Amino acid sequence: MKTLGVRVSATTAAHTDVGGLDLDPDPGTPAAVRDEKVRRNPRLYAARHVVEGVAKVVVPIVVVWLLARLAFSVPLPNIPWPDLPSIPWPDLPSISLPRLDWAPPYWLQVVADNAKYVVPVLIGIGIACGEVRRRRTQDEKKAALRASASARARPEDRGDLGEG
Repeated sequence: MKTLGVRVSATTAAHTDVGGLDLDPDPGTPAAVRDEKVRRNPRLYAARHVVEGVAKVVVPIVVVWLLARLAFSVPLPNIPWPDLPSIPWPDLPSISLPRLDWAPPYWLQVVADNAKYVVPVLIGIGIACGEVRRRRTQDEKKAALRASASARARPEDRGDLGEG
């Protein structure tokens, strides 16, 4: 496939929406039923995927937190450790760097501390919105293609034989 003078694979063209149409599943198949549900409620479909992504991040964190609380609540046995020699660390000169007397606002600290959790969610929401937009344009292209095909159809194909 050639687009704008650049050779593009069909997969790349489909993902970037530079050409072509999505294939429709055969009517009555489970894929067609699923596709119809997605097209009827695209925001619900996208929101479900975003919630699943958030759950994939949050649930393991909560489970690890609960396991850590359980592990630290179990009393440990008292082990008699041998007296180990102390390590003679060298005395290094301390370097004093200038300190800025500025603290970011509280909300910015919270956002920076949680960015590793928030940024993937925001990226997921952006991708989901892009997919909803892409499906909407695909539906518009298919409707235009069907309209032009029915307009070009011969009278015999439409059942209008001109008999009267």
